[in-house]
Amino acid sequence: MIRIVVPTVLTEEAYKNSVPYTCLNRIIQTHDSKKMEIYVTIIPENRKGFCALYNEYIHNDPVENGESITVFVHDDIEIHDQFFIQKLRKAHERFDIVGVAGTTSQNYINATTLAWHLCMNRKEDGRGFLSHVIPKDIGGYGFPYVNSSFYGPTPAEVVFVDGVFISFNTKKVADSGVKFNEKYTFHHYDMSACAEAKKVGLSIGVYPIFAIHHGLGEFHNDKLWQKLAIEFAEDYKDYKQSV
Repeated sequence: MIRIVVPTVLTEEAYKNSVPYTCLNRIIQTHDSKKMEIYVTIIPENRKGFCALYNEYIHNDPVENGESITVFVHDDIEIHDQFFIQKLRKAHERFDIVGVAGTTSQNYINATTLAWHLCMNRKEDGRGFLSHVIPKDIGGYGFPYVNSSFYGPTPAEVVFVDGVFISFNTKKVADSGVKFNEKYTFHHYDMSACAEAKKVGLSIGVYPIFAIHHGLGEFHNDKLWQKLAIEFAEDYKDYKQSV
């Protein structure tokens, strides 16, 4: 079974009228359900932090038998990969936790740049790729367009993945007993979740799944992001991982 969980600030009706939901629905409609059950769980008008949702859906609602994958995606992610299901299952043969982009190293010296793609020890430590919608007039273009950011080779093992798309081997993660730190709500939750997972020996990797993200990030102007960045650097100062 594959369960795709989409937390959104939108109403359920509004999300179901969006392009991201259309993409997910197309995946379900074109998938042979006899091979594996797949469905979408929408969490409308969500106010819960992501780590709290990870704990809720993995530990309070685990699947006891058979293959089970729980995927958390942002409500502004479009998945345009016709081999999405096959890739996801293949990815979880190798990794317990799967993303589309991440890094093989981390550096917490400067909390003001504490985002996974900015705190790499070296630029070449990036892995995976993710496409973004670039708004009109940015870069001199009079129309919106899609730009793909290539971070490095994929598939690959990493220490952090981007939170826009995180997939879990439900039973493996539940059996590990890991509890994600619910202090990290809408910022640094992805890095915190990966750090907690690594502590109990879970494997993390990226896989080449084609997705388009509509958000560009506004962390430099967000006071809560800045506050949690400082706290994250302190909470995880002893967490040193690289692959």
